[in-house]
Amino acid sequence: MARGQGGLRYPLGPMTLAPGLARGEDGVVRCFWAGGDPLYTRYHDEEWGFPVADDRRLFEKICLEGFQSGLSWLTILREAREFFAPPSDGSISTRSPASARATSRDC
Repeated sequence: MARGQGGLRYPLGPMTLAPGLARGEDGVVRCFWAGGDPLYTRYHDEEWGFPVADDRRLFEKICLEGFQSGLSWLTILREAREFFAPPSDGSISTRSPASARATSRDC
């Protein structure tokens, strides 16, 4: 059994997977929730379950967790860059979970 990018590869062919796991189109075994959207797959493979040592990145993750209240995690992942990006007009950002909800309704 070899560790692939964020998942397990089984080069010997089909195996019965444990509950909660699914094989992606790329042959990588991941948590079942990671295969429905490319953003989820990238998050699973590159971020989920990895320790965070950088203080700024940890603060961002904690903020995103707080913003998630009442929203799906996929919505938060889609909007994450917008939460922390400086406003294009140079004003102070007023981004909030309420504005994320409004944005997610427009999608």
